[in-house]
Amino acid sequence: MKKILILSGLFIAIIYFAACNGEEEIATPNARITQILNQGGGLRFEWDPVDGADGYRVYVDGTQQYQGTNTYFEWTNPAKIIEIVAYAGDKESNPKSFNFTPVSRTGQELWERSASGNSAYGWNSDGIGTSYSILDQNNFSQFDFYLDDLTSGSTDPANIYLVSPNYNAFGNPFNNTETAFAVGTADIAPAPGNYYTPTTQNPIVQGETYFLWIDHSANGWSDDDNFVKITINSIGSDGRVTFDYWFQKYGGLRWLKP
Repeated sequence: MKKILILSGLFIAIIYFAACNGEEEIATPNARITQILNQGGGLRFEWDPVDGADGYRVYVDGTQQYQGTNTYFEWTNPAKIIEIVAYAGDKESNPKSFNFTPVSRTGQELWERSASGNSAYGWNSDGIGTSYSILDQNNFSQFDFYLDDLTSGSTDPANIYLVSPNYNAFGNPFNNTETAFAVGTADIAPAPGNYYTPTTQNPIVQGETYFLWIDHSANGWSDDDNFVKITINSIGSDGRVTFDYWFQKYGGLRWLKP
């Protein structure tokens, strides 16, 4: 009988401690993005109150940027990872994590329109870029920009431009996407109002970094646009151009922190 009581006591204790441990668990905030701020320059996050939480913390790229009882947070500097947690005492919940790291690729290749290789380029929704022949009508809808010296039948490596696909100096537009261009070095693409279209303001330069605002609907900034940063690595005498890119998958967001 004594053994039964001891075992029963141990069983009750195990259940008690398991229940206590369960009560100490803190739910992850159901955070979501509710607004894109400043035409893609920032984001607003909101979440519902978490039962038993003393408050909330927000970490931006691993550094705590907020602690308090608000159930919202706004951030307007380029970032890659934003994590939102609830806390109670010295315990934190698992984070609700948002990843804004741009998709990047190095050593991409294009050729000026009259040269021998593919001249057009486009990205899918996953940020994967593909080059296309300027003559491939089946893929005209995929073009986000192309290379051209704007002189028919020539290949002038000193005068190659990035060109929007809704512009074609020698015929009909390839598609209705309006891509605009700016020069810069920051981790955030310039705001609308700071771009040139339908081509870069000047011919591209080796070593220069360009920002592309891909306006799929050609209706001004919206959350279905994409922003890209590309760096020109080389411009060959034969019209071959190599570049690296960083593509922001989150629609309308201008953050491009590598």
